[in-house]
Amino acid sequence: MKTKKTTNEQWLQWYDNFVDYVMQYNINLYNSACEYADESEEIEYSCCNVEVKGIIEDIRICPECKEHF
Repeated sequence: MKTKKTTNEQWLQWYDNFVDYVMQYNINLYNSACEYADESEEIEYSCCNVEVKGIIEDIRICPECKEHF
């Protein structure tokens, strides 16, 4: 993208054009990117900002403050 002051609307249009291009010319890359974005949105954090995964996800107790969340 050219270096100039852009508005949010211009960024969104650039992003839409980029995604359309990737989807048209490399559907596998597009699908992988969509899966990555979905997984990234699903990251959960405890009350003390510790990533919730593994045993923490099962017992739902924050490893820092020992509170349930």
